[in-house]
Parts: sequence; C-alpha cells; structure tokens
Amino acid sequence: MRIAIANDHAGVELKNILVQNLKEQGVVVEDLGDHDPSANDAFAEIADRLISYLKTHEHTYGILVCGSGQGMVMRANQHPGIRAALAWTADVAAMSRCHSDANVLCLGARVISSADAIATVEAFMNTEFEGGRHIPRLAKLNAPITD
Repeated sequence: MRIAIANDHAGVELKNILVQNLKEQGVVVEDLGDHDPSANDAFAEIADRLISYLKTHEHTYGILVCGSGQGMVMRANQHPGIRAALAWTADVAAMSRCHSDANVLCLGARVISSADAIATVEAFMNTEFEGGRHIPRLAKLNAPITD
C-alpha cells in the first residue's frame, strides 16, 4: 500500500509520528506537508493538494490530519470519487474500509493520542473492502447528487 499524507499546522507533530511509523513498516509514504507548526494554513487547500495527488497516483490511499479532522473530512468528501472517513479508533477506521471502501482517513491531532492514531492507521491499511451487500450501497454513495 502507498500512502500520501498531508496536514495543517495543528497536525504537524502527529503527521511526523505517523510518517516515521509507516516508513518503519516499509510503507511508501508521500509527505505533502505542511511542515511548519506556526503556519496559518487553510485545511481546504491542503485537502485539495492531497486529493490532486491521489487522482494521479493509482493504488494510493490518503491520510489528512488537522486539529479535529472535521475540516479535512468535509473538504475531501466534496471531491468526486473520494470517500473520506473521520476516525478516532481502529474499529471506526476498519468499518470505514470494510463497509464504505474509504480511500482517505482523516484524523484529529488534538483529539487522538499518537498511539491511538497509529492503531487507527494500521486498521485502515489492513482492512479490505468487504464487497457483497455493500457494493450497491457504495454505488449510491458514489452517484452524483441531484437536487
């Protein structure tokens, strides 16, 4: 599995921990920053940067880290084909992959410990989409919304 990871200023420290842990496991990691905890960056631009990367690199999953994870998940899910999940436990991450075939994991650096974040990322990476009864649901999730 290949992982692209991006963060805002609030997520610098947790992102660095995750990158180190993933590389130690032999995962190919593309660190799309931010690297400055004093920056006043916009999570929307960072999420867009990661999504652009994913669209041009097949078989790559994404991780977005901000203070709560909420801003990143909201922005990421505005992109067609992206199924971003905000997770705070390994179980939530596994369910997002198993049932919804999530391709982006969003984490809140201010609301999760580094140990729980590592476990959450591992669950996300090690859980496959279940398919079966979830395939028609996924098709509906991916369908364009008409008002």
